[in-house]
Amino acid sequence: GLDLPIVDDLEFFDREGGFYGRLYDAHLAKQAMTNNVNAFCDEVEKLGCEAMLYSNQFMLSSYLLPQQIDRLWLANHVEETSYAGSYEFWQCSHTGRIPGISYAVDLDFWFDPGTGRRPVMTFSDVASGYWAYDDLSLAVALGWVSGYPDNTFRPTATLTRADFVTLLARLSGEDLSGCTGSMFPDVTPGKYYAPSVVWAVRVGIVSGFPDGTFRPNENVTRQQMAHIMRLYLRHKGTDVSRIAPEIERQIADLDMIGKWALDDVLFCYGENLLQGRSGSFVPAGTATRAEAAVVLTRLFRYENGEDPIPVPVEPIETPPSP
Repeated sequence: GLDLPIVDDLEFFDREGGFYGRLYDAHLAKQAMTNNVNAFCDEVEKLGCEAMLYSNQFMLSSYLLPQQIDRLWLANHVEETSYAGSYEFWQCSHTGRIPGISYAVDLDFWFDPGTGRRPVMTFSDVASGYWAYDDLSLAVALGWVSGYPDNTFRPTATLTRADFVTLLARLSGEDLSGCTGSMFPDVTPGKYYAPSVVWAVRVGIVSGFPDGTFRPNENVTRQQMAHIMRLYLRHKGTDVSRIAPEIERQIADLDMIGKWALDDVLFCYGENLLQGRSGSFVPAGTATRAEAAVVLTRLFRYENGEDPIPVPVEPIETPPSP
């Protein structure tokens, strides 16, 4: 028998900066591409062998549904990968050098199954019946959110603008290694959130305030979240133009929403990416860490053509006052 898996290498041919070939020309949807991968793995496993997918971060984020793939060999040629999903092998370079071989070689890590990335929801302040438990589990497993050294998650703690942008950067899976420096006087280079803020500005997700500041430590408001979420989806290539006219009649405090965020709120509300509170949207209200984890999973599912969540969720506890 074989000691290692049989691997499906899923990549486009790339010549002079452009893609070509039968796989690229097929223009398969994410679900169809993912189904093909799983069909390959199923056939290999029927023969009594192990199977897995080899693919790069671009393919995984743009052409596949990685949460539906069991085993992955990640190709991401960087010193520290930003890929948030689970993987068993990591190819970190294709220009490596080792003694005895005169040409460049691939460099790969194979993680021991006993020590690999297998985050488990064991936070002391998040019980299995918690209203956001399932979304939190996914967000933790994919590396978008994490807890504190005392083994708490602090789900009802409020979220800052810097933290929300940082979570979105993790969700994107994009390489932030070139996002250095700062574009705002109140975002100090070297802060944990600084690369994420630079990335968000570069891709058109945030732009700061009229006075030129970003205000990283301010709590992010619900209308700010809606604005940033819609711009994030647009950046990822999602059509965000759909706004059902009847949505306006469902929001009791519509006149409290800033004009700059109105279409964003209507879109996110109408697509079930953000929910109201007792018939109102509460645009100036703040978001909790648990709510942010739910937002991430909804964005993830929406971007991949899935329903945000099967059943609307109502928090058990009362969210913080605006």
